[in-house]
Amino acid sequence: MKATVAGLAVCFALATTTLATSPALILANYDDLTRQILDSPVPTYKYLNYTAWDLGNVVGGVVPVRLSGIQVQSPPNAISATVASQLRATPAFTVVSPYNYVSPYDFYFACVIETDQAVVSPPTRCTITVAGFRRGTNQESALASYTYTPPPKDFVGKAPMIHAVLPDSFHAPLYNITVAQDDPLVRVVFDSFSYALSK
Repeated sequence: MKATVAGLAVCFALATTTLATSPALILANYDDLTRQILDSPVPTYKYLNYTAWDLGNVVGGVVPVRLSGIQVQSPPNAISATVASQLRATPAFTVVSPYNYVSPYDFYFACVIETDQAVVSPPTRCTITVAGFRRGTNQESALASYTYTPPPKDFVGKAPMIHAVLPDSFHAPLYNITVAQDDPLVRVVFDSFSYALSK
């Protein structure tokens, strides 16, 4: 009986240690950020620095026409990589102090055609490529592609985002993550990004 109790105690201790050392997932849904102007740059948020991403509020006040055709996963806010921002730099997330590494898990995204003439920018098919880089290297250590296909033309309502789950190769400690797509007329809309941080 003592051996059984001792064995249970050891198992409990190991389980407790595993739970204590497993990094907690962070959910970035951007809903606690305030948009100052249309296409406000995303500030450093939840220990990630954002390059070439802008914040959009899709309910209340003045609705940015570029996002109003999309049902974001977590209203009211989403971020997007505009056509102009993608010309300046590849959209990216970089971990900041006090953390050294980020391990991304999943996110939601959609794509719209960006035009000044449209009342609502329509959702469109696009393929994004997500790449992960280790600290101190320019070589990709993780790579995955995802394709967004909008609903058929007779669909009524806002187009939903799709769920993209990253493969295990992204769970390694990374420093920088990029999101690229090649169509110069497409804006990528991004929401509900979950990841873990480590030192």
